[in-house]
Amino acid sequence: MTEGTKFRIRFVADNDEKRTKGLMHAEPLEDDEVVLFIFPHPDRYGFWNKNVSFGLSLAFCDANGKIVHFSDMKPNDPTKVGPENDNVMFVVEAKEGAFSKIGAKKGDLINYSNNLLTVHKTSSRHAQNNEKNNFQKNGIKKTGIDINKLEVNLLAGSLKEDYK
Repeated sequence: MTEGTKFRIRFVADNDEKRTKGLMHAEPLEDDEVVLFIFPHPDRYGFWNKNVSFGLSLAFCDANGKIVHFSDMKPNDPTKVGPENDNVMFVVEAKEGAFSKIGAKKGDLINYSNNLLTVHKTSSRHAQNNEKNNFQKNGIKKTGIDINKLEVNLLAGSLKEDYK
């Protein structure tokens, strides 16, 4: 995997309406494009590919952005897929095969900066230094998340400054 593989974010699904609709009836993702799903608390979130005409690969991430599970979904498949545990707060949907193509593995980290998601190998120095600062700082877990502010900050690339 090329260290620091970057993906553009098509949209952030941070409320029930956006998470429910997801990519249904949407144009296929580009090779370097993803959708970021943000949930209000850790759980075992399930996904399906009903009314989606293209295959997807999903990376299920914990509150620190560490990948804990991968799943693939075929086009128009109503079969539900989900992670192996209930520790998921973020899910990244990419074009089918995108994560395996870059060699992403469980334990790798997903980081956000400048409207891009970056996948880092956990063995890399950058990933180790940033594991606790990826999507969520410790204070967010304790005080709750203002999802609207979080989306604005994600899109502005200012998550680090606003959630110290």
